[in-house]
Amino acid sequence: MSNVFNPDVPSAKWTTRQPGRGILALLVSVGLTVAIASRFSLDNWIGWFTSWTNALVPIQVVVGLAWGAQYPSTQSLAQPWRGMLLTIFYMMIGSIACLFCIEFVGGGSANPVVNVFEIGVVITTFFVVIAFGCWPFQTLSTPARGFISLIASYAITAILFRFCNFSAIPPLSAIAPAGPISFDIAVSFFFTMVVFLFAFVILDMWPLYKVPVIMKQPVLGIVLTILSAVFSYLAWVICVGKFHMLPLNMLFAFICYIAGILTVLLAFQGWPGRRLSQPANGIVNFIVSGFIAIVIYSFYRFFAAYHFGAGPAGSYPVNVFIFGNLLLGCTFPLYVVYGMFFDYWPLSPTVQPEPKAEGAIEAKEAVA
Repeated sequence: MSNVFNPDVPSAKWTTRQPGRGILALLVSVGLTVAIASRFSLDNWIGWFTSWTNALVPIQVVVGLAWGAQYPSTQSLAQPWRGMLLTIFYMMIGSIACLFCIEFVGGGSANPVVNVFEIGVVITTFFVVIAFGCWPFQTLSTPARGFISLIASYAITAILFRFCNFSAIPPLSAIAPAGPISFDIAVSFFFTMVVFLFAFVILDMWPLYKVPVIMKQPVLGIVLTILSAVFSYLAWVICVGKFHMLPLNMLFAFICYIAGILTVLLAFQGWPGRRLSQPANGIVNFIVSGFIAIVIYSFYRFFAAYHFGAGPAGSYPVNVFIFGNLLLGCTFPLYVVYGMFFDYWPLSPTVQPEPKAEGAIEAKEAVA
């Protein structure tokens, strides 16, 4: 009926269901990423632009997950105006955060110290919002809950950041902390933790939801954090200990895999496994995530070699910085912008997803 009054809204079957909508979101997000990256030289891409894009992600996590894109209040606006307002809002807050980090963390310049700190804030924000559900601020008003969770994420990261050591980059020793853990080891381990956090998300918290006492905060957050750390340690033992991977190469591998996981979660809205019970749901989506990760990596590797040069695109650690910003700084946030803020505009609004199997429904009810 809505198409009668608005003939511009596409009505083809693929526009209202997955995977059609997800494929469009993937093409739009990757296309915009390539269009943006093609305007930058290598130095600027892994320099100030990386610092800026990394600073945008924490507030986007708050807007998209803590607030469910319901604040600032834009429900009365039609698309694309609603998406534009949400995008301008989070970019404004993120830009202020970027200036703060450059001034007080980077000593007035965009450098690797700033980038590592901002990546840490992104990871911490995911744990604060997803694992802990904004506890203990969840009972506050909507804006207070989000902003205080964001401030807490920066504060927690600032404490953890003091344990990092940047002695491997001598020019930064004057502004960087001199903690006991090399920064590449710290950021690789911490990022791997968030990958396993998203693994529990894609499993709808299976099998944790089978134990009701775990599904209450802060117990759930503590359990998820401990389990993520344990699995991250096991991954470290295998990747670095057994196969002798360099820490940032391990980070690189998990960045590529989370590319697939977030594509399934954000762009494809849990398709194709969402109608299955857990753990079949998660297993199917893990397999699909791996396939998508290979496709995205292969495409971006070709683009990086073409635009930034075959040497830099394949050398360590520049390759990690290039791909990190392609995926973490641009493609993932664009999934949220296009799929959540703009709701796949100009397609018709998202309908409720197909009902999940009983196990997944119970998990959602337990979290609620």
